[in-house]
Amino acid sequence: MNIDAYVKNISITDTDRDALQKIAYTNEIEYRGPVSKMNVYAGYSTEPGKLKVGNVEHNSQDYFIFINIHKSLIDSENTAYVTPPKREFKTKNNKSVSNGKIEIINAIYDKLQYDLTLQRHERMAALEGTVICRPIYDKATDTWDMQELLPSNESLTLDSHPAFPSKIMGIGYKYKTNITPVENSGVIEYLQEPVEMSIKWTSTTVNYKWSDTKGTHDITQDHNYGRLPFAILRFDLDRTRTWGAPDIELYTLAHQRNLILANALARTHLSQLEKLIVAGTSKEEVLDQMSSRLLALDAREITRSDGTQETIIPTAKYISPEADDAMKLLRTYTELLNNVKDNRGHVQKIFSRGADVPSAESIRLGSVELSNSQLSKKKYLINYEKDLFDIIVKEYEVSGGGQLGDIKIVVDFQPDPYAFANATDEVSYFTTAIKYGVETATDWVMYRKQLDQEDAEQRVKDNLEKLQESNKSPDALVDKQVDKQVDKQVDNNISE
Repeated sequence: MNIDAYVKNISITDTDRDALQKIAYTNEIEYRGPVSKMNVYAGYSTEPGKLKVGNVEHNSQDYFIFINIHKSLIDSENTAYVTPPKREFKTKNNKSVSNGKIEIINAIYDKLQYDLTLQRHERMAALEGTVICRPIYDKATDTWDMQELLPSNESLTLDSHPAFPSKIMGIGYKYKTNITPVENSGVIEYLQEPVEMSIKWTSTTVNYKWSDTKGTHDITQDHNYGRLPFAILRFDLDRTRTWGAPDIELYTLAHQRNLILANALARTHLSQLEKLIVAGTSKEEVLDQMSSRLLALDAREITRSDGTQETIIPTAKYISPEADDAMKLLRTYTELLNNVKDNRGHVQKIFSRGADVPSAESIRLGSVELSNSQLSKKKYLINYEKDLFDIIVKEYEVSGGGQLGDIKIVVDFQPDPYAFANATDEVSYFTTAIKYGVETATDWVMYRKQLDQEDAEQRVKDNLEKLQESNKSPDALVDKQVDKQVDKQVDNNISE
């Protein structure tokens, strides 16, 4: 498997789909937790059974340990939906939408468990690189569901535009079902036994292929969505590649963890085996006798190179790896993990104010890189929500739910809820955060006054003008070391 393109982070036009599927599948399994067929090390299987060392068998579970790297990092790095965004619905002319339509939309969101679903999509996009989803409405039961397709699904294929690889023209996948369409009838047929269905979507048609006792079927139908009825989330604007980049760093870290921990466990386990090294015997003989714990073997005659005979009385010596060996390996793993966390912005760089306990600003500012990454991802999520909402409206209409009309959605992610001890802590945090590029003055006003971005930007503009009229430098908004009088001036202006 060639993963150099991902490791070096270079743009490529021909992604190895098999390599991508393997990386995505491994990341998904790591995120969800161990399964019966996960191998932590070559030769050490975690499947229930026996591990054979020489002629001696040991329970393979003795060699198994699992430390979940993926879930803790992915969940802590992708938190946009911990505090759900504010959503407004307007007509294309920016007029208010009727309460009746808003109630229908909110009911759809409730049935889809929308915020929880998008929280998962955010995390899976970070983990596997791409999330493809399609909302599905069943009018007969008035139920909604969300079809989710991930790169870890080996049947998933994407057809891209030849000149613009990031533009998806077709989506194909397979699944088991006992429901099949009837050609040119608009109805479905229920089979007694499930079949493997291949489905291929384009912007105008959907194709179904399957085989059953009646033969092979190939049906193509037109659809009325006017587009591919799928929303695609990728935290990547690289227009030269079709798939978003998976988290290769966690993928390779997991492999290193497997090597280190399996090695440490094997060393610990060998000390329990009390391995015998016996002078004058072969390795095979030692392994044969390990289970019976023999301390000595029979004497034997040997012939030296000069032709003389000598009787060798074997001696037995227990060799057990030192406990420090395993601990050194575990410390190596911890150091490796900490380096990865540092690289991803998880290290707290303490901005001390003279106290032993980190302040609110130090906790947040300790992860400037991570915070900037989270802010950047919200832009992708806003576009994703808009695209997904467009499909929801079309799905409701195509499936006979009714006409919702030309409605657009405005998504506004609110600032994270900070726990400030008092107003002084808040002022100190935001002035420092603005200085280091974690927040902006607009973010401060949005947080304090719970305004949308447009109104907050206008409020900041007014505040700057007031500062200039009072002969105070606008830098007062971003300088933590300004005197108390200017701090008070800024705080009063923001609070107006």
